[in-house]
Amino acid sequence: MSGRNSSRVRIIGLTGGVASGKNFIAEIFAQNGANVFDADKEVHDLIANNSRVIAKISENFPESLVEGVINRKILGEIVFDAKNRQRLLILEDIIHPEVQKKYRAFLAQVKKSSNKIAVLNIPLLQEKKSYECDTIIAVIAPKAVRRKRFLARERKKDRKNFVKNLDQLRKKFEQICQSQLTNFQQKNNADYVLNTIQSKAKTRLDAQKLYKLISRGA
Repeated sequence: MSGRNSSRVRIIGLTGGVASGKNFIAEIFAQNGANVFDADKEVHDLIANNSRVIAKISENFPESLVEGVINRKILGEIVFDAKNRQRLLILEDIIHPEVQKKYRAFLAQVKKSSNKIAVLNIPLLQEKKSYECDTIIAVIAPKAVRRKRFLARERKKDRKNFVKNLDQLRKKFEQICQSQLTNFQQKNNADYVLNTIQSKAKTRLDAQKLYKLISRGA
């Protein structure tokens, strides 16, 4: 469960499995004035632009370096290999300290802003326990729904090769799920739960209501 943060900033952590709808909820909170820290976006930026991170990744996973650029698709295939979980830990050791630096800079900016609510959209937020939160919201949906969303998202990324890669993508989804808490575990460790199986309009309404409830206590 969450621990009370002593700063003036109220920190809301979003947790949930792959394709549960965390990005959608974070977007709604941002539209309502919250400051959002999106760890996935920060990681993508680091892998694309941080020379120190690129050098360490290419040293540990040389197959992922294609024409001087880290290919995230290849990197993902390497680190989510269920037969060698150590690879994912190595990548996390490379990335996490840099993400933490960006997070500290983000909090410093929030402290200066008029809205003192910070929303953390961070994969494995509860699994890694690296971020202190005042409030944790579990964003959940049935696994079958999340699988369908995941595959639809991957199809948009690469329509040409989607059918050919379908079995591999299904395997990747399962491997990601294995590294995450179940819906039941997510709910048990949260202060609030948002179920995104309903329509986007209903989910948006529920998220807006919850944000107003939480922000009143900020």
